[in-house]
Amino acid sequence: MLWNIGLRKKEKLKDSLICNQNFSSYPDRVDILKTLASKDALHYSELKSLAGYKGREHHGLFVEIMLKVMRQSLVSLNKSDRTYSITKLGKSVLK
Repeated sequence: MLWNIGLRKKEKLKDSLICNQNFSSYPDRVDILKTLASKDALHYSELKSLAGYKGREHHGLFVEIMLKVMRQSLVSLNKSDRTYSITKLGKSVLK
């Protein structure tokens, strides 16, 4: 029972952090979310290319941004077909 209370607090904290952030100040994250919102699901390389991250010089930045949006539950990874998609929370951030 105690673990359930901890999970609820963690979810509330995560939701409040996302709602309190001004995502317009993170254009890279917004670009990735918009790219995913326009498609059903994309493989890593497709997403990277469509979001404008071409070449090796952008690889590290793209990985960092993807980790952030996934930690914030804005993007999810379907492990069976290895595609990324925007979550309901991610769609609500774009509105």
